Amino acid sequence: MKTDTVQPIEFLYTWFQDHDDWADIGRWYAHIITKRTSKLVFVQYKVGGYLSTYPGVENLRLRRDELEEKGEAYWSHGTLVRCFYTEEKKNRIELHQQQRNIPECLTFFGLTKEATKDDVKRAYHEAALKSHPDTGGTHEGFLKLQEHFQTALRVARP
Repeated sequence: MKTDTVQPIEFLYTWFQDHDDWADIGRWYAHIITKRTSKLVFVQYKVGGYLSTYPGVENLRLRRDELEEKGEAYWSHGTLVRCFYTEEKKNRIELHQQQRNIPECLTFFGLTKEATKDDVKRAYHEAALKSHPDTGGTHEGFLKLQEHFQTALRVARP
């Protein structure tokens, strides 16, 4: 008896940022994996754009071992170079980008950029109890804590 099963579509991702446009923050593009062999992974890549004289889709060959070991594989043609990422690597990159955008004053208290002023005050109170000079902390460390607290209050959400 033959059953029709649908295979899940797999993707690789590329990051693109137009460096000529300062307001463009960049975006991820998904590319369908069309075939896997023991040494290669074939992925669809859209060539050209709506203004191109040769728009279309090509199947690019990527080294499977590089993709599976590092979570990324490079493809080049002349001066054009593209890096394709697995979904796991893409997620790690996005997480790193999000963490990089958190102000230092909030990470000092172990908070995220969604922290409210109440969260900052709570975290400051806990840290102040540990780092106050009367409880074994240093004067310089407590001054640094107060500096981070004042800055964190300014950047935290109301």
